Amino acid sequence: MVYDLGDTMHVRTSGYSGKAGFKTDLFLFLFSKGKLIRSFEVSPGSVTEILIEQDMGLAPSASLLLYAVSNENELVADEMKIMVSGLIKNQMTMEYSVKRQMVGRDVTLSVTSDPNSFIFLVAIDKGSQLLKAPNDITFQQVKEGIMEFDTREERDGSDPYPGPIMFRRKRFAIENFYQGTSANEILETVGIVYMTDAHVAETNDGQVMVQIEMDRGNVMFKGDKVNEAGSMEPNNQVRKSFPETWIWIDDSTGSDGKYENMFTLPDTITAWTTRGFAISPTNGLGIAKNVQVEGFKQFFVVVSLPALAVREDKIEVKLVVFNYFMAQKNVRVTLKQSKDYMIFRDSSNTTQSLNSDFTDTVQVPAGLSKGINVFIKPTTIGNIMIRVEATSGTQVTDVTDIVEKFISVDPEGKTKYGGVQQLFEAQSTLQTLLVNPEFPSDFVPDSRKITVSVTGDIFGQSLQNLDSMIRAPYGCGEQNMISLVPNIYAMSYMEAVKNVKPEIKQKAEKNMQQGYQRELNYKHPNGGFSAFGESDDSFSTWLTAFVMKAFAQASKFIFIDDKVLLEAKDAIMSQSNRDGSFNEPGNVIHKDMMTGTSGGPMLTAYVYIAFKETQNTEVAIPNTFDASLTLKYLENFYKNTPGLTAFQRAVLAYCFALGNSQEQLSNVLVDLNGVSTISDDGDLRCWCDLRKKEVGNQKMYSTYDVKPSAIETAAYVLLTHVVKGDMTSGRPIAKWLISQINGKGGYLSTQDTVMGLQALSSYAEKLSSGQKAATVTFKSLGQQDVTFTIDNDNAILLQSKSMLNVDDIASNGITIEVQGAGNIVAAVNWEYNINVAGNFPDLHVQATSYTIDYYNILIEACVWYDGFGDNGMGMMYVDLPTGYHGTNMEALQKDRRVQRVEFSGKTLSFYFNQLSKSKTCLDVKAMWDYIVLDTKPSFVTGQFYYQPEKQSMTSYSLSTDKRTGTASGISVSYFLFMILIAGSSFAYF
Repeated sequence: MVYDLGDTMHVRTSGYSGKAGFKTDLFLFLFSKGKLIRSFEVSPGSVTEILIEQDMGLAPSASLLLYAVSNENELVADEMKIMVSGLIKNQMTMEYSVKRQMVGRDVTLSVTSDPNSFIFLVAIDKGSQLLKAPNDITFQQVKEGIMEFDTREERDGSDPYPGPIMFRRKRFAIENFYQGTSANEILETVGIVYMTDAHVAETNDGQVMVQIEMDRGNVMFKGDKVNEAGSMEPNNQVRKSFPETWIWIDDSTGSDGKYENMFTLPDTITAWTTRGFAISPTNGLGIAKNVQVEGFKQFFVVVSLPALAVREDKIEVKLVVFNYFMAQKNVRVTLKQSKDYMIFRDSSNTTQSLNSDFTDTVQVPAGLSKGINVFIKPTTIGNIMIRVEATSGTQVTDVTDIVEKFISVDPEGKTKYGGVQQLFEAQSTLQTLLVNPEFPSDFVPDSRKITVSVTGDIFGQSLQNLDSMIRAPYGCGEQNMISLVPNIYAMSYMEAVKNVKPEIKQKAEKNMQQGYQRELNYKHPNGGFSAFGESDDSFSTWLTAFVMKAFAQASKFIFIDDKVLLEAKDAIMSQSNRDGSFNEPGNVIHKDMMTGTSGGPMLTAYVYIAFKETQNTEVAIPNTFDASLTLKYLENFYKNTPGLTAFQRAVLAYCFALGNSQEQLSNVLVDLNGVSTISDDGDLRCWCDLRKKEVGNQKMYSTYDVKPSAIETAAYVLLTHVVKGDMTSGRPIAKWLISQINGKGGYLSTQDTVMGLQALSSYAEKLSSGQKAATVTFKSLGQQDVTFTIDNDNAILLQSKSMLNVDDIASNGITIEVQGAGNIVAAVNWEYNINVAGNFPDLHVQATSYTIDYYNILIEACVWYDGFGDNGMGMMYVDLPTGYHGTNMEALQKDRRVQRVEFSGKTLSFYFNQLSKSKTCLDVKAMWDYIVLDTKPSFVTGQFYYQPEKQSMTSYSLSTDKRTGTASGISVSYFLFMILIAGSSFAYF
């Protein structure tokens, strides 16, 4: 039985128990979504009518339970399920002003919802959804989500309402005759847990009659309005806007519940599927029915080519002309010549390139299409433009379509990065620094780039790159934290220095919300977290401590569920020992945190830090952590363990500072200073290989073979000095940490970036802001000077510029000149490509390609490590050739040897808990979307995530060899795309 919101349900109950009668009244309960909504008590032997108004509290379904106890001490019961429509009370609609419109013209989208609703709208190219369904919010999803709270279970094998149904005008009556259903089964169906000393009866008699009556109003249906725009097409309009997502906005309805906006249709010939939902302050969620608007032309050319390519790949360009006029068209198709690529008429290796435009003529029948193939070979790198013109008719009556599309062309080889960042304390006298970008002799021609940047804030570079701080994937539970934690420190820092930039605040809050939601995917039922969630055998104490600390710190800026924090704390405490130490039941991918045991002092130190920093937040969770016991354990470990590494001493130093263990703190800092490296002028201090070199009359210091552990060591020592309030001792460490920041504002991996930024933000918060007024100039022979001005208003921002004449800078270097007042961070960053595959001893990669059939290839990629010890999580990156996409991602993800698989751009990333001594070989299958000839070699790379300096790389080229036992496939994406265009456009003539 289905009711609408606002309907009144008339429930008529009557009870009959034979000669025995009832010893209790009849009890009627109304349940929905696992909650008791209302209850009633009526006298037995009488007929009682109860009115129940249907509201959202009952949607989408409810259960009526009626029971009583007879004088023979038997419990009898009946139940009925009620379906309530109108689960979503906020009724949202969307409508375009027209159903079809010519590309490049305006259409109006009208939305209705509750007054003052927040609305969220997205319009996506229907063609982009052929191979992957969109992630929609649907009514069915909402209903299923709410039904998870329903405790009712359907009875197996029978209709819950088997009695005869009698119809009257606007009235329905249902008689339920117990056909072998026991009272116990009825109570279980409703989801009731009960205790009684009565006998739970099983009867076959009609002991209870339930009658339901209701009045319904009339329903009006609104017909769809179909409009179509005019058909006059503009000639010589260049089509160059081809986004996959056209509309992506959030806004709000007015007090009248209406929203209207005008949008310009992109140049794609397609149907745009528009989705929307709304949130009302009074009626909650509203979901609109999807609507479409079609962008069309009667005559157009489709230019199909890959979005990415490598220089000198020979790429097929598919040109398909569509004619939806009533008559056949003779069409002249032209691919314009360019300095950025060579043109070839066909795929033959003997064909010479053209020295002019490519032109061909085809006859296109009415309502049909014709295709032409041509090949290009990019000769420059960057975004290059392909211009195609299709023209039919005379100058007076001609129709023309002009398309401009861009293809991103990369240089050959793999990209490497370098840079110098320098902290200046600007003065009235001019300070200079000569930087010589370092390029190997075998760099790929034209691949070198140099960028200069400056910020008037120690934390400025990181603030501008909150969503892209490291050049590494972050698809596991620990790496995902890079999208959350730096944003916490950014917000804390901006608030501390009272300089909150709205645009950075908005980005940081969004990143934190997304990071928080994603991290919950790695949560175990007991509240702990692990790198790959429930696919791991157990949660990780170390990662759970990391997450708990971060969530507690983030709760100041975004909503964090207290239950998540409490469960995380309980999971950690379940691994505590009587001596104050902690165990690790799971796999820790950051091996420096372990000491060769299933727990140990370093894990315990990390847990201690997490609890102490959590206690410094505003989160109120019960504190069952005995900090003094754990601190005593760590003190004993330090005093009784010789030969500790600098990293271990640094972590312990921070623990002693947080725990105010002054004697041990003093001792460990003496030890740390004794094993550190410091520059001659005392300006830099690190636990690394710091080497001096002289350039002219300048002394410069370079750090060689920097490991993430060196960054973390410096970060923990800097945090220790900040807690002590010793900014003077922290300064040279902070300067070294700044010098190691990459061009993205982070470091090599997750933990060194997180710890480095925490230390720098904490240090910067303690510095006096003071007046900032400085100029920074970058000079090089043959290069125009680049000057930046810094003041209090723009100090926190990052100013940057790409440099021209890279050859001159590489030969002569670039001089940084700083003058004025304030702390200034100036940077010179560079990148280049190399073709030479490098190898780290004991880490091996191997790659072989095979042909499956005309469309499909197979890459056998192998990685193994035959060195000593466990280096933590391993990665293997497989680059696909231009024009191919992976086809067996799902099968690879199910491989038990692989923890996770990701695909970005043209690279597949494989995660392993560890790399074994035996070969781990994966078969990557790929299918071509575009014909590409003379493809350049592609690379397979093996790497340890936390020791990225341990990296080996090899290359492979496409082969015609076949490997037995491989299945063939067929390429369908292009044909589906053409079917979509033809199907959506055929009616336009």
